Amino acid sequence: MEQKLLYEIDSKLKNHGYATRTEFIRDAIRSKLSELEKEQVIKKLAKFKGSLKGKGR
Repeated sequence: MEQKLLYEIDSKLKNHGYATRTEFIRDAIRSKLSELEKEQVIKKLAKFKGSLKGKGR
């Protein structure tokens, strides 16, 4: 990793309750995976909503 990125991580560790870089990185990965999953669900819902236009009411 770039030194600048490591420095940024190190500066956030204690302020946000992380004991190690590894703990911080694991949490960042989990957050990103969750974000990607939410985006995928939103796209599916939008597609489903689009398929309902003109039906019903």
